[in-house]
Amino acid sequence: MAKIAKKPNRKGTPPKIEEASTNLTNLPKKQTGIKKDLNFKVDADFKKEFKQYAMDKDITMHNLLIKMFDYYKTNNS
Repeated sequence: MAKIAKKPNRKGTPPKIEEASTNLTNLPKKQTGIKKDLNFKVDADFKKEFKQYAMDKDITMHNLLIKMFDYYKTNNS
């Protein structure tokens, strides 16, 4: 069997137990206001109508979707 040479440790020495046990206390806080993608497919005709309606109301498609969802939640609970 062939002998494999041991690779040098390029990551440095691991932290001591005392140091490693406290490294989870400085995690970043959960950020709010970050926009995430919402991906789904719709018919081309629906997209065209949705986009045209948003343009007619002079709002973005994003804001239109949010307003529609808020309206749906308040009226269908």
